[in-house]
Amino acid sequence: MINARLITGLNKPTGLAAAGNTLYVSSFTTSDTDKTSVSAYNANSGAPAPAPWTTITGLIQPTGLAVAGNTLFVASVGTGIGAGTVGSYNASTGAAINPNLITGLTTPSGLVATGNLLFVSSEFGGTINNYTIDPDSKSARLNSPSITTGTPGPTGIVVPSKGSNVLFVANTLGTTVSQCDTRAGTVVNANFIAGITAPAGLAIKNATK
Repeated sequence: MINARLITGLNKPTGLAAAGNTLYVSSFTTSDTDKTSVSAYNANSGAPAPAPWTTITGLIQPTGLAVAGNTLFVASVGTGIGAGTVGSYNASTGAAINPNLITGLTTPSGLVATGNLLFVSSEFGGTINNYTIDPDSKSARLNSPSITTGTPGPTGIVVPSKGSNVLFVANTLGTTVSQCDTRAGTVVNANFIAGITAPAGLAIKNATK
């Protein structure tokens, strides 16, 4: 353990993403809308990111985060089934690019950005969709095939390297981590790792995004 209290005062932090020396954190809460936000911090000291960064607010239960270039993608659960969104924001300032980049989602939870592709897991929808993001991050196009996981509660997702067609999925309502093929849209091994209680987050050491 390097620092157990690097960042404090958060309200149910759920999503993390890192880019360079900046750590982004989403705070998910249903009881205090003032703390439903995405903030940025110095990854070494835990100090809040200085101006021009401005905390992203006005979100409804933000969960997954991903960074590609200078774009920060934020998944928000919304207020019910089909109300979930993924928005795009300037990673340096927090300014909105398109808060409704992707809409109509059911409990979006995990995000992975690799190249111009964005993968989105739907916890209660049981799917993982992938989208092509336009260079300006203002629009997204749904690609096929989507992955139907067949396992309960896909949340955390990760790819081992840029351009890889392998994707790992943490099934938080179950006890497994699955291995999927994004090109075929299939689950290769539903029990790649088994016997874990409610797995949620995944990371791969030295993964290249």
